Amino acid sequence: MAILDTVKQALAIYYSEPTKDAEVSGIIAGAKAFMLSAGWPSADLTEDAETPEAVQAIINYAKGAINTDPAETKISPIFIAMTVQARAVPEPEQTDEGEGA
Repeated sequence: MAILDTVKQALAIYYSEPTKDAEVSGIIAGAKAFMLSAGWPSADLTEDAETPEAVQAIINYAKGAINTDPAETKISPIFIAMTVQARAVPEPEQTDEGEGA
């Protein structure tokens, strides 16, 4: 299932409409940008191949983003904890194949 469909289902959006799909896609992009800037490994956020942990963090971010009560608009502590944990996992080292072999 594509990340858009997964997040829409978690937000209880069971229909497809271009404007709503664009809104949710924007929220997903915002979540990923936030996660990358916070140090989340980029490999976990590959389009339509996101890790389960990343998907859950995106869903938590999206649920906070669609909240219409300004008094409750905040970044979820669960989202923050998941981001802190993801930052602690080192990214795999890049190797140049064919060099020094």
